[in-house]
Amino acid sequence: MAGILVFVETKDGKVKKVSREALSIGRKLAEAAGGDLIAFAGDRAAADDAGRAGAKKLYVANLGAYLPETYAAAMKQVIDDAQPSEHGVRAFRVVACNEHCEPPKDEGDSCP
Repeated sequence: MAGILVFVETKDGKVKKVSREALSIGRKLAEAAGGDLIAFAGDRAAADDAGRAGAKKLYVANLGAYLPETYAAAMKQVIDDAQPSEHGVRAFRVVACNEHCEPPKDEGDSCP
């Protein structure tokens, strides 16, 4: 069964607005694909909001302070386990670059 995975950001125990929006869009995409909405968060407090948004499953990882490597490794584990047809990582526009490319010139640009 196809599924849509959305990364859920929280702050002070509450799901951020952008994540509520991503969950809403993810639910619509999952329904259209005939699959489930799956959420991943670094805070158990996201469970109620994710459930209300239609998530059938929530992965939670106690990751502590934000470190890109830690979050990326946790996200990879979730993707490998859930095997969604799509995930929220692909939906986000790149707004920063690594040392191999030039920074975006404006908000609409992304790295090559």
